[in-house]
Amino acid sequence: MLQPDFQDVLETFVFTNLPALMNPAATVVVTTTPETTAPSTDIIVISPELLTTLRTYVFNNFSEFNLAPDIQDIVRQFFTLNNSIS
Repeated sequence: MLQPDFQDVLETFVFTNLPALMNPAATVVVTTTPETTAPSTDIIVISPELLTTLRTYVFNNFSEFNLAPDIQDIVRQFFTLNNSIS
């Protein structure tokens, strides 16, 4: 089971970026400079550390994701399609 603080980070990331996560053409911007984008855009701005953490979790512990099955599928598909981002 996830620690509550990481579960909160995961849920915040997923639900804030849901429109972009659902779009296979979404752009992922990995930056150490904090930026914000409107949740309705197709751009996800993420720090390298958070990206690494989320990808590792999604690929290694997906059975413990603890989100609704349809949301889990969206997130898994997003990280699978965007496995070239680093």
